[in-house]
Amino acid sequence: MSSDRWGCIDKLDRMNLPFNVSSIDRLGAGVSFACAIHCAIVPFAATILPLLGFGFLADERIEGTVFLTSIALASASVCWGIRIHGQRRILMLFGAALFLMVTGKGFASRPAEIVLMVPGAALFVCGHLLNQRLCRNCPTCGHE
Repeated sequence: MSSDRWGCIDKLDRMNLPFNVSSIDRLGAGVSFACAIHCAIVPFAATILPLLGFGFLADERIEGTVFLTSIALASASVCWGIRIHGQRRILMLFGAALFLMVTGKGFASRPAEIVLMVPGAALFVCGHLLNQRLCRNCPTCGHE
């Protein structure tokens, strides 16, 4: 095993991660951004999407898949990020995002869902970007 001044490479080597955590954050931020756009636009464009050949975007299965993918990537990202940089304060941001997303999904009324889901997805994006920044700037994983 190699080593550097802060033991960074040793610490990451012991974790045996088959990927770069920063890549998970970028992917998670992208999916969360797509989720926010989807939640904001689809309710207003639902009548025109089928005419343009994009009716599948209004499908509940697509919405559920994007929703669950956003949550899964955020969960993985925050767990691995905390193991690397140790900044548990990021849990508050991801926790608030998760609360908004799950609460929004639980509402039957479309306006209430939009009001909660869009900010929730935006907080996921912010959380991924912050997690990526913490990994880039901390002395134990600044090489990522």
